[in-house]
Amino acid sequence: MRKYINRIFIIGFAIMLLLFPSMLMAATSDAQLDAILVIDASGSMKETDPNKLGLEGVKLFVDMLGLTDNQVGVVTYGSDVSQTYPMSLVKNQSDKENIKNFVDGITRDLEYTDITSGLKEAVKMLNQRNASGNSPLIVVFTDGNNAIGGVANRTPADIDKDLAAIISQAQSEGYPIYTIGLNDNGKLNEAYLEKISVDTKAKAFATKDPAELPDILTEIFAAHSNLKVQSLGPITGTGNFEEVVVNIPNGNVLEANLSATSKSPVEFKLVDPNGNEQTIPSQNITLHTSNSYSLLKLARPMQGDWKLYVKGIAGDQINIDLVYNYDIEVTMKPLSQSNYGVGDQLIVEAYLSLQGNAVNDPNLYNSAKGYLVLTENQTGIETRINMQLQGQNFAGEYTLKDKGDYTVKVIVEDTSYVRESTETQIQVGAVATTSPAATPNLNNTEDTKEESNPLWLYIGLGILGVVLLIVIILALKAYKVAKTPLVGQVVLELKDNTTGKLTPPQYKKLSLFQGKVSLHALLQFAPEFKETEKVILKAAPGDKVILYNNSAYAIEKSGRVVKANEGLELKKGDRLSINIADSGETVQIEYLL
Repeated sequence: MRKYINRIFIIGFAIMLLLFPSMLMAATSDAQLDAILVIDASGSMKETDPNKLGLEGVKLFVDMLGLTDNQVGVVTYGSDVSQTYPMSLVKNQSDKENIKNFVDGITRDLEYTDITSGLKEAVKMLNQRNASGNSPLIVVFTDGNNAIGGVANRTPADIDKDLAAIISQAQSEGYPIYTIGLNDNGKLNEAYLEKISVDTKAKAFATKDPAELPDILTEIFAAHSNLKVQSLGPITGTGNFEEVVVNIPNGNVLEANLSATSKSPVEFKLVDPNGNEQTIPSQNITLHTSNSYSLLKLARPMQGDWKLYVKGIAGDQINIDLVYNYDIEVTMKPLSQSNYGVGDQLIVEAYLSLQGNAVNDPNLYNSAKGYLVLTENQTGIETRINMQLQGQNFAGEYTLKDKGDYTVKVIVEDTSYVRESTETQIQVGAVATTSPAATPNLNNTEDTKEESNPLWLYIGLGILGVVLLIVIILALKAYKVAKTPLVGQVVLELKDNTTGKLTPPQYKKLSLFQGKVSLHALLQFAPEFKETEKVILKAAPGDKVILYNNSAYAIEKSGRVVKANEGLELKKGDRLSINIADSGETVQIEYLL
């Protein structure tokens, strides 16, 4: 019987590994982003940024994103928040165009400036975003000068106090705040912006040249996407097409992004490694252009040397950068133990993988370098050891010298990518560990075997395995629902309870949200409707949307109060109303499919 119990437990454990592959310590591929782009919309920006580099930069950032579950929101501010584009998924070209159209409609005519209003809103939007696992960041376009002379009950000391609180919150949440100082008239408050960025482990930039902005954004983008930027060198326009060779090093490139910046628009021609000229745009090639940049995207490009032909105005300098998106990961093999002693050898192996399987493409390893990174948790001191490439496996070892708790990971770098494995923890004690000597079984009887491996242990482990399987299956089901986009859209109108007037209808696509969204988010987080954050729309199996109301407000349907604390399924054409007594308004909701 024990033999069968052993088999059941082993099979159960194998299933758990299949269901829970993170036990293999595989890192994610190119990180996805949750980005809030913050724009100073005060009138002073017409002098510090007459060429609207900030607006162009936001659109370029959006164009550079891949169509793989990135989330983007936009905030504009003066002395207070002026306009917001709610955090939204970017899954197709239409999503990008919606954001860029919003940016094109931004006017910069606000009288006063208070950077803390924009940053506070950005942090709030990140805090209230749908859980995604994406890399969060904030990018601010401003001249860094606050002007609140006419704002009642607001002083520079108030701004400093609020900024300190915002930076503290950003630090604790891990939100880097990149600042891009726009400095056409030389009045940039560079030190002020640099402190904001440095304190949040980001970087401050300054520019007045349109040609520099794409390089700045590319650096930010690449830093958060585990990518490296390759300069294909500036070329000087001649009025004719100039050839630039673009090498696609292997077959694992998801997307190649080519950006060209110059004072005037440029033209492109593109020839694949087989010598065939490609149509621009086409199914796998997209082109995004603006006043200061052109961005060419190649989806799943063929391995080999492509030829890009660029035509610019004679005498113009054209800067060309290349960024790859990969779907490869680095997987660190499980360590042999988690407890070590001073003097022990830490032996680590890792390999490149794709969807859990080892990658056997030698082109990915030719110029790659692997590093074993050991970080002491208390001091943060990092030790980096070169790993040896043995075929298609990185191997490294290190003699542990000091007691303490450590984080271990592997970094693999190439000219076109950087990858990090999932981290694992080890403890190092004072005494080196030794493997206990095997004790011979002098009697060698079945009774002795039973004592060393009692039946109850196997039964207990088997039961534990089954329980873990059930928990994992339930968690996977919950995760699947949490990642399921909502279906349909809602039409929102606000009715003034005194005058009966309605605001223009706002159409909100629920498909932009995964798993759930609050009514407060759909109302763009207006403070007077804060209680509506307890009114939640959730995705349910069968393309259903369920409304849950845990707020202090009653929800009416067809003039009758309905109970929705345990869930109310929305049907096509349903009309609901919520009386917000605090603001003297009623939110009217219509659900459409």
